[in-house]
Amino acid sequence: MTWKFSVSTQTDPEALRIVRRMIRDLVEREGGSEEDGWSLELALGEALFNARSHAYGDATGPVEVAVSFDQGVFTLTVRDRGAPASVPQIPRDLPADRKRLGLFLISAVVDRVDVSQNEDAAGGLRVTMIKRVQPSVMPSMSE
Repeated sequence: MTWKFSVSTQTDPEALRIVRRMIRDLVEREGGSEEDGWSLELALGEALFNARSHAYGDATGPVEVAVSFDQGVFTLTVRDRGAPASVPQIPRDLPADRKRLGLFLISAVVDRVDVSQNEDAAGGLRVTMIKRVQPSVMPSMSE
């Protein structure tokens, strides 16, 4: 099955909690493992937290989350509309300064992560995360 949708919200902590939980539920609904659900919830949460803290200085601002699923692959994209910013490098090793810890964590739990500037004049950054989910293994009733 293939599908996609997007959600526009604010970086209010309660709204972000709901969006994070939603992705875990979707992974489980599509037959992904519990680990995959937690991994995508963590990655999405970190991307949303980064939007709140870096794009809006720990304040509330607009954010869009786009989600698509195609043949076992989830693609999540978070777009903020904060002030134009340079695209951060994704650390390969645990950063000592913790400034890019969120990007490090995201890269550890998804198959691919890309950070880029939004194409339009509204500014802000776009974080795209891609993960192939593994089917959940359910014990058979005869065991």
